[in-house]
Amino acid sequence: PAEPLLPVLQALESLARQATERDRLVRLMRRAAPMWLAQMPWLTGQEDADALQRSLQGTGAQRMPREFAALVDGLASDRTVVLVLEDLHASDPATIDVITLLAQRPAPLRLLVIGNYRPADVAAREHALASALRTMLARGQAVQIPLHDLTEDATRAYIDARFADHAFPAETAGYLHAHTGGQPLFLVSV
Repeated sequence: PAEPLLPVLQALESLARQATERDRLVRLMRRAAPMWLAQMPWLTGQEDADALQRSLQGTGAQRMPREFAALVDGLASDRTVVLVLEDLHASDPATIDVITLLAQRPAPLRLLVIGNYRPADVAAREHALASALRTMLARGQAVQIPLHDLTEDATRAYIDARFADHAFPAETAGYLHAHTGGQPLFLVSV
């Protein structure tokens, strides 16, 4: 099973590592999302991190999705926030709760959440994402953009673009297309 909220934590860590205004982010986290800040002690000094851990004793993890939503509210108040979550088919229910909570925010935020998943994996495992996605689509809170497999011509175009001056045999595109089933991820990997 997936570690709870790992995709969200990874996205937040990525933001923190590249934040040009790290002090602002830490202030927002201290105010709106202290449980998330406690997950990243490298953002504060050790003494501060220890004090934060002590202050959070007895608080439950169920508060983390609400804290994250409040943090996003603060971040998106004066700038656009794009949250990219990959492989949602492998995510835990708490991550899906965060996405659902963000979709239900009453105030118009400058927020775009992009998530990808494999529909077959979601359907086969009766993943929590299936129900959440149906609800968000019905409420107009989400848009689904299905990605289709590449054709052999598209595979050839990819090879030509990726290896501009290649001298591969003419049948290379056909072989790669047959070997990968036209799956873009597999094609890039091969």
